[in-house]
Amino acid sequence: MMITVHGQKEIFVNTLASKANSLAVSLHDVAASAAVNEDYSSVVSAAQVLLR
Repeated sequence: MMITVHGQKEIFVNTLASKANSLAVSLHDVAASAAVNEDYSSVVSAAQVLLR
């Protein structure tokens, strides 16, 4: 069982939110590039890497 102080929990949640945002931006960039280049396999590859 893990016990955290309220401040630690807030930092932890903010860090997770930041990482989630970074992943979303990365995938968005790949998808936008794929749409321009019509290379949709790169979207699949990027999603697979992000899910690992």
